[in-house]
Amino acid sequence: MSLTRPLDPIFEPLAVFFGYRPEDISIGFGTGAIEKIIEIIEDKFAKGWWKVFLYSAGSLGTLFLGGKSADPRTKLESAIIGTHLATDLAKIVVEEWDEIQSTIAEFADAVARGDLEAALNTMVKTDALEGIMTSMSGCGETEIAMPTTQPIPIGSPVETVKARG
Repeated sequence: MSLTRPLDPIFEPLAVFFGYRPEDISIGFGTGAIEKIIEIIEDKFAKGWWKVFLYSAGSLGTLFLGGKSADPRTKLESAIIGTHLATDLAKIVVEEWDEIQSTIAEFADAVARGDLEAALNTMVKTDALEGIMTSMSGCGETEIAMPTTQPIPIGSPVETVKARG
């Protein structure tokens, strides 16, 4: 179940050259890369209290992944990723304390009003989502012929419109 074992053959020449075991380099590089990918995704899309929740869940989740039944390598990988996310969480809480407090208050207010959109806006960076939606808006455009109420004579031009889907 190891997350980094597939990297062993890739890092073997480097590990041998510097006198390491390939799994040591793979674990170091692989866990760092996994943690960075998680961090990039969470930092790009999450904000405030939701970001704190996701980092906490990620930290605890990876520690759970390396629980009692995991092999020693998976335990080590999980411990590294989980502790990195936990230390990142501490930094986030200190640096983004004001935003965390304000998003908690805004979320509670939105839930009390029954405003789901406002509640979601306290959790997700809307500018990131708008960018994705804008970039996806042109996907899947095709031209289709619109039906008319009168028969179209053979050989006459057909008006086309762009449809999404």
